[in-house]
Amino acid sequence: MRLSDGTVAKSKPNQVPALVKAMLKLTETDKGLDHALIVYGKEKHDWPGLYKVLDAITQAFGGEQKLIKQGFVTSAEIEQFKEPANRHRHGFSQHKQRGNKQKESAPPSKEMTLPEAEILTTNILKNWVAKVP
Repeated sequence: MRLSDGTVAKSKPNQVPALVKAMLKLTETDKGLDHALIVYGKEKHDWPGLYKVLDAITQAFGGEQKLIKQGFVTSAEIEQFKEPANRHRHGFSQHKQRGNKQKESAPPSKEMTLPEAEILTTNILKNWVAKVP
C-alpha cells in the first residue's frame, strides 16, 4: 500500500489474507451481508450508489425498522440520508399534494452530506460484520 508521502507501507505477513479469510467465512454464512458488501464494492460511492448500498442492507434485515432495532442506524439518520439521496437520484425533491399538485418538500432539520452518507453506510457494514458470530 502506498502512503500519501509516496512510501510503501508493508503489512505484516498473513495479515491481509487472515482478514480476507474471515470476511469470506462471514459472507458464506450470511448471504445478506455478502450481497450488501458486493453492492458496496461494485457501486460508485455517490448518492445513487450509496442508496443502493443502504437498500441492500435494509432488505437483508427485512426492512428499516428491523435494521434500526439492530442499533446500527437511527430513524433520523435514515431520513437525513434519504432526502438528499432521493433528490440526487431523481433530480428533485417533491411530493404530491391534494389535487395532484406538486409542492417542494421541506428537507429534514439536518441534511446529510455525501461524505457523511458514505461514513454512515460504511459504519453500518462494519458494525454488521463485527456482530456476526
